[in-house]
Amino acid sequence: STSDWSESSAWQLIRDISVDQILRATPPRTIQSIRAEVKARFLDCCGMVLAKIKENPHNEEAWKLLFLISRMLLSSPKRGGKAKSKSILAVYDEFKNFKWDHLIS
Repeated sequence: STSDWSESSAWQLIRDISVDQILRATPPRTIQSIRAEVKARFLDCCGMVLAKIKENPHNEEAWKLLFLISRMLLSSPKRGGKAKSKSILAVYDEFKNFKWDHLIS
């Protein structure tokens, strides 16, 4: 639930990133190039972030996360094959469990 989000230390990672850093980063892949099962997970995560923004429209960290989410969740894993497929799906679990450090870097 989004109420658990405010208690996570992962937000400190978001606080430490400037909007300028977000906007200058390499553009992510587009959602058109993503499989349907992965799209559903991506949209679920986006919904969680949007719910957080709706809860408090002045929450700067939630807005930053909205801009970062496609880079965090749509980047290509370095390995291929079954390992790639497994790691793509694992990224969404990490996102929901606030394990954002390597997703942001």
